[in-house]
Amino acid sequence: MTALTAVLAAIARLEDRWPHGALCDYETAETLRPATAEEAIESARAAEDDGGRGVIDVDGRRCYVETSG
Repeated sequence: MTALTAVLAAIARLEDRWPHGALCDYETAETLRPATAEEAIESARAAEDDGGRGVIDVDGRRCYVETSG
């Protein structure tokens, strides 16, 4: 299972209120808001590419999507 597949599977297990995970600030780990589907996919791809947390740029802020699972 690739990192992207694992993240997408985790997203599928989240409760309905936050179906795509939580968008978090990379520097502080603060939960900002529910992530969009596009942000979740972009973060998963970034994590697969660099083996890291999946840092993405959201409105000039370094973020990642935290999923349960």
